[in-house]
Amino acid sequence: MKTRVSVREGNTGILYLTYEDGNQERFVPSYDLGGARRLLLTCQDLQDATGSRLKDNYWREGINWLPTVVNFLHAQSFANYVRYQPLLEQIIDGELDVVHENQGAFSTIVDLLLNKADEWSLKDHVFNWLIVVNNWVTIRRYRADLLFFRFAPDDFRTTAAKSALDELGATYMEALGVERRLLLTNVFRRKPYYFYGRVPIDNIFRLEYDLSAVDRYTRTLFAATLRRVERMLSSYICERKWHIRALASSQFETFYGIDDTQVIFPLLYACQQRKIRTVAHQHGAAYNKYHASYVMEGISGEDYRWFDKLITWGQFWRDRLLAVSTVHSPECVVVGSDMFEFPHGTLSSQTGGRRNVLIPYEFVTNTHAVGRYIAKLIDLGYHVFFKPRIDEQLEDQIESYCLPVGYSEKLTIMKEITTSAMENIDIVAGTASTLVYQLLPYGKITWVLETDYRYMEDLVEVGYAHLIRYEDLETLDEIYFRPTEVDPDYLFSSDTLQDTLKKHVLGKAE
Repeated sequence: MKTRVSVREGNTGILYLTYEDGNQERFVPSYDLGGARRLLLTCQDLQDATGSRLKDNYWREGINWLPTVVNFLHAQSFANYVRYQPLLEQIIDGELDVVHENQGAFSTIVDLLLNKADEWSLKDHVFNWLIVVNNWVTIRRYRADLLFFRFAPDDFRTTAAKSALDELGATYMEALGVERRLLLTNVFRRKPYYFYGRVPIDNIFRLEYDLSAVDRYTRTLFAATLRRVERMLSSYICERKWHIRALASSQFETFYGIDDTQVIFPLLYACQQRKIRTVAHQHGAAYNKYHASYVMEGISGEDYRWFDKLITWGQFWRDRLLAVSTVHSPECVVVGSDMFEFPHGTLSSQTGGRRNVLIPYEFVTNTHAVGRYIAKLIDLGYHVFFKPRIDEQLEDQIESYCLPVGYSEKLTIMKEITTSAMENIDIVAGTASTLVYQLLPYGKITWVLETDYRYMEDLVEVGYAHLIRYEDLETLDEIYFRPTEVDPDYLFSSDTLQDTLKKHVLGKAE
C-alpha cells in the first residue's frame, strides 16, 4: 500500500514532508558531488549492442551533441537523484505517492523518473511557429551588429554588460530564452527580441544500451534520463536548423553572452555555421573540478565545440579553467573584466578584528549544515552578517538555513556590498558562493565551512582560505584568523567592462 505524502520544497532543496496521518518531517538532501560525478562517468561509458559508447553515439552533421546535455545529466538528473535517493527509491518501488505543493529540484527529478511532462502538445507546435515568425520578422526589421544572449530582459547577470553596450553606442539585438507571455507580448508590441528555445519534435535516436552492470534503481534512472536526453538532443538539432535559416539575412558580426553550458548550444552552433564569431563572458565562480559542464571529464577536445572565445575575470580564473579541463584551447581563453563591475576592495580595508562574520546566501549548498554553523557562531559571540540575493524573497532565503527559533532575528542583513560596509567585516565565510571569491581582494579572513558540499575546496587548496570544521569552532588556533593574502590583479583584471567589450566583443575579429 502506498504512503501518500505532501511535499513542499524550500529554496535550496530542503523538503518539508506532511504525511496522511499528520506527521511532519524535514528531509535534508545529500550533497555528495562525487556520487553525481560517478553516475555521469558511468552513463557516458554505457555501451550499445555494437560496443559503441554512449558519449560517441550522438554525432550529427559534424557535431557531437552529447556534450550539450552534460549539464542536464550531471546537475538536473544525477545530482538531484543523489540528493533525494532514499525518497526516490521508495517512489520507484511504488511505496510512496507524492503530491507536490510547489515546483523545484525534487519535483523535477520525480517527473523525470515517472516519465511526466514528456509529450508535445498542439500548443507547443503553435508556440514554436510563433517563435519562427517572430525571429524571421525581427531579423528583417531590426539591423544590428551584435546578437546579445540573455536569459530574460531583466537578467541580472547581464545588466552591467547591457548598460556598458548602451554607453558605447553598440547596436545589438537581444537573444532571449523563450517564455510564452513575453513572446505573445512581443508579437503585438514588437521589440528587437530574438528567441531561442527547444523545438517540439519526436526522438530521432531511440538507442538501446546495456544496463545490466548497474542496480535496478540506477537502471530506472538511466533509462528515464536517456529518454529525456534523446528528446532534448533531437530538439536541439532541429532548433539549430531553424536558427541557421533565420540568421541567413542578418548582419550580425558577433554573438556575445554569458558562458552558458545549458540552453545556448543550438543558437551558438547556428551562429558558427553562419560565420558569426562567438564570445562568452565568465559569469560565476564555476571553473573548478566539480562543475561537470566546464570540465567535460571523459570528453575529448575534438569532440566538444563551444564559444570561439571566452573572457575570464582574471588570470586566476583562466589558470583554474585550463588546470581542471582539457577541452578548452588556451589561445581561446582570454583575460578581461568581470561582468558585474563589482566593487573590489583592497588590503587597506582589513579591520584587524575577528568577531564580525559575513555569510552570503548560497542556493546550491547544504544550507541546513551552514545554518548549524551560523547558530554556533552566534552562540560563541560572533556577530553574523547575512548577504541575501536580490532575486529571491529574504524570508525564504533565511528559512533555508533551518535556524533555531529566535536566531534569524540576530542576523544583520547586508543588502549591498560596498567598501564602507566591508569595513565592518572581519571574516567572510561560505561554501559555494561567487561572492566569497569576489571579496578576496578585501584581504579579510576567509573561511570555507566544511559540509558534504565541497564545491569551494579549491580555495583551500590554493591557500586563499581556511577550512573550518563545525566541531572546532570553539577551539580555533591562531592560524585560522590569518587574513587572506592574494594579488587582487591576479584574481580580477583591472580592465573596465567597457574596455573589455571594445577589445573582445565590439572590435574586429582578431
